[in-house]
Amino acid sequence: DNANGIDAGAAYVATYAPDPPPSPDVLIDPLDFDFTALGQTVDRDGNRAILGGDGVAVILERNLDDTWSVEQRLTGSAADGFGSTAAIDGDYAVVGAPQAGGGTGTAWLYERQAGGSWTALPELGGVNGSIVAGDEFGTSVSISPFVSTSLSARGSIVAVGAPGTNGGEGAVYTFQRVASGAVSPRAVSVAGDPQTGARLGEVVDIAGNRLIAAAPGADGGLGAAYVYENPRLDSALYLQEAKLLPGPTASASTEFGASVAVRDAEAVVGDPGDGGGRTYVYRYGTFGAPAWATTADQELVASDGTDGDRFGADVDLDDDLIAVGAPDVAPGQAGSMYVFSPDADGSWTEIALE
Repeated sequence: DNANGIDAGAAYVATYAPDPPPSPDVLIDPLDFDFTALGQTVDRDGNRAILGGDGVAVILERNLDDTWSVEQRLTGSAADGFGSTAAIDGDYAVVGAPQAGGGTGTAWLYERQAGGSWTALPELGGVNGSIVAGDEFGTSVSISPFVSTSLSARGSIVAVGAPGTNGGEGAVYTFQRVASGAVSPRAVSVAGDPQTGARLGEVVDIAGNRLIAAAPGADGGLGAAYVYENPRLDSALYLQEAKLLPGPTASASTEFGASVAVRDAEAVVGDPGDGGGRTYVYRYGTFGAPAWATTADQELVASDGTDGDRFGADVDLDDDLIAVGAPDVAPGQAGSMYVFSPDADGSWTEIALE
């Protein structure tokens, strides 16, 4: 988006309602500079959002009149990839810099102070001393609220992908920040069937006691997504529950695992390279058993999709909505967003957007 400078970037907020929604709000940084490509990564939690760009991550807050204003601009090295991925949860935000240290990578955790400013906590790469050159730690980040099973502590759980770990097998690191406490490493999750070049952790999403991580190079390039569970949030372990597999039309030229999302008993995996793109929905306990169905329960496609749209390049999952991005929809690769809601039988149906 060039509205605020050449390749300055922007993000849009749309409101879903049964009646035709209003025009989406456009989120831009009024202090932005050319070529920061702001909006290449976006996350929102309640009345706050974070937009990442080249060397920058901007935290915005929603005002009482539903407009958005910049709360703080976090800056780092564009050469380090700072801002290429970012996430926010309440008073915590995390920003990745996967090329820092010559590809070792790092991620920064920020905490909002009482006055509204955001302060950097110790680098997550430094908290975990096992990161080495080539790990690309910080390629993906996600953050979720944390409440211990004993209700004795609360804070945030951060997941950080390091797909270059161990020759490209990949790994996902989790960290805990308890309110008014230190940041501590929790676990390192790897695939139960590690493969060179699988790049586990290329994309991650964490929601409470569940974590999903994409491994787009797994199984000869077919790709896979791994689901992990922390059975007790007081525990440091995220144990592998399932390996989710692509649909029958997938091939090594598709991109299964380009995007992932998980909430409770459902997971979503995007495959934008399969024709016009597809998105797969997986459920826990589909057949009445306490397990994930490793093949998709439902396959989502765009109602007006055509080859090359890249439907599934980004996905998000909430309690009652799935949002799917298709950045190359014509004309001029302007892009589009598709939203699906669940029917009474649990299947997902596309909502017509105005």
